[in-house]
Amino acid sequence: MKISKRCDYGLRSLIYLGSFEEGKRVINGEELAQKLDIPLKFLFTILLELKKAGFLQTYKGRGGGFVLKKNPNDVLFLDVVKALDGDIYDYEIMFTEKSTNESVNTSQVIKETLFQAKQVLLGGLQTATLKELCASYKRLAKEDADYSI
Repeated sequence: MKISKRCDYGLRSLIYLGSFEEGKRVINGEELAQKLDIPLKFLFTILLELKKAGFLQTYKGRGGGFVLKKNPNDVLFLDVVKALDGDIYDYEIMFTEKSTNESVNTSQVIKETLFQAKQVLLGGLQTATLKELCASYKRLAKEDADYSI
């Protein structure tokens, strides 16, 4: 499965925001862009999409920024992907009037196989929560901090 840069950056932003105590630390866009190495203008458009989708809350003014609106346990990986990228890719079969039975049948086998694979993938994405992603991030960050030469 391939996700867009927008979705990648959006997921990374949510993971970072969710990694703080109960996801309640307000982070400004500049800090988020710097920490995650994301172009600032692009990040702002993504964050506004995530706000419209109900994942983020914004605060204006001095000390303003972005904070998770939902509990990380209630945010599913799949919901974020759908909000930023739409539905997951479906295999389309193109036929012409001259398509042979063999062409139609072999294409149908591919479509059925991809559909089954998509169902497995969706099953995993429907159960993966932001809380789990944040826990994995914290574990990796701790390993980095504990590692010294």
